Amino acid sequence: MFKVEVVEVTKVVQHPERDGLTVNTLSNGAIAVSNLTENEAPRYIVGDLVVHVPETALVPEWLLKRQDCWDISKNKGTLAGGKGNRVKNRKFGEIISDGMLVAGKQVIVNGPELLISNDTEQKSFVKGDNIKDFFGIEEWIG
Repeated sequence: MFKVEVVEVTKVVQHPERDGLTVNTLSNGAIAVSNLTENEAPRYIVGDLVVHVPETALVPEWLLKRQDCWDISKNKGTLAGGKGNRVKNRKFGEIISDGMLVAGKQVIVNGPELLISNDTEQKSFVKGDNIKDFFGIEEWIG
């Protein structure tokens, strides 16, 4: 079953071959590479909740723009496919990054939650929630 899931970051290490990158292990078993922040700190820390957007996801335009995955001059996304909106795994040195991560605001209500917004509303989610419909993400069937 195709899911866009809220997951927990369980491990963060520097990329062994690439400066400016970290390797994040997620609670669903996926590995995702991310860049450092502008302060050169890891973008995520152990215990953070994030949204894992897996390979084959078709990402809507508003989310591509929010994630800095939009080429203004070409008026399309910078990911795979004709519209630049398809998530594909990427190899960074010897490490394959499975999909992409979307951050939100870490909040504690009845336990750890992730406060995120789509193009029209803001909502809290917990680890394990499938938010593909909230984001308007569909699965690419090739």
